[in-house]
Amino acid sequence: MDIYSSIIKGEISFFYQRNQLNSEMNRILQHLLFPVIMFPLTAVAVDTEVTLKCDGRGTVSVVFAEYGLVTESWPPAFFETGTQKKDVHLSSGKPVAVWQFNNGDHIFQVKGTTGWFAKYRDDLPGTLRKCELLEQIVLQPENLPRNPYP
Repeated sequence: MDIYSSIIKGEISFFYQRNQLNSEMNRILQHLLFPVIMFPLTAVAVDTEVTLKCDGRGTVSVVFAEYGLVTESWPPAFFETGTQKKDVHLSSGKPVAVWQFNNGDHIFQVKGTTGWFAKYRDDLPGTLRKCELLEQIVLQPENLPRNPYP
């Protein structure tokens, strides 16, 4: 075997080992990143109920469910559904989660803080109402009784 053949063989062996290492690292990264890609981080966990005290409306209950569904309710018997919108950013760069409801209301949460705000459908543009976080609880699934048809 001449020197050229041995160098080529060595390079091929090194290339093969490096590709195997890269392949293994890619596989590990795929397993680690898949959940992050499939389930992006949100401001509030799924299946969570947040109770807020908002200016102009009193106590508001907001429930965050699977698939981006969110509901808001307040006394005496108001109930609205909505969805999470794309995050916006403050001038400081902090991300703000935005939820829009079918009646035109918006709720905002400054991520990484306890800052909550609301904008109601009849508010003037640029108006934000401060909300105080009263409670945040994780909801547990409940088994409903099964009543077979007669």
